[in-house]
Amino acid sequence: MPPENFEKTLEALRQALQFSPDNAPLLRHYASLLESAGRLDEAREQLAIALQVDARDEASLLQLAGILQTQGRSEEAAAKLAELLRFNDKNADAQLLMARVLLALKRRDKAGKHYQMAADIDPTLLDAELEKELFPQEEEEKPRVARAYGPEDDEDDPFEDANPLAQIGLEMEKPDLNFEGVGGMVALKEDISLNIIYPFQ
Repeated sequence: MPPENFEKTLEALRQALQFSPDNAPLLRHYASLLESAGRLDEAREQLAIALQVDARDEASLLQLAGILQTQGRSEEAAAKLAELLRFNDKNADAQLLMARVLLALKRRDKAGKHYQMAADIDPTLLDAELEKELFPQEEEEKPRVARAYGPEDDEDDPFEDANPLAQIGLEMEKPDLNFEGVGGMVALKEDISLNIIYPFQ
């Protein structure tokens, strides 16, 4: 909306409010236009007037809490929302905004509860980005589990390197030893053959 038209609209609303100063919907509309222009303090003033007319006006309380949150006044916003939720805890928008406000106040656990309530009341309010902040997923460390050795492992025997020489690339050579290679063993071999082997043949 061009600035000149915007100011004309505001002026028209001001004149309308002179004739109907207690018109809460008109006050909220006026406050919304002021908020869209970044004139937050003026918007809050109009909502305060609306709440003087009806202290239980949910729409005005919700809008006021939103402006307070935008201004970084989270504790005041939480107080307004708590006031609203005391007489209507089924207001999904209020529950969702309370979740955001409490998250800003570093009260994640309570914020998560309000978010869950908002989602239960109105599933269309689900917000994936907000959920990431409310319910951060911590990566769990999985314990290492030893795998049992089975027949399928025969080709790759895990125990083949039990020999410490094999682990460094060496092999244990079998001694090339026989009776002929040891002095005096030939005679012993003949005695064994004569006394033990031949009698049983």
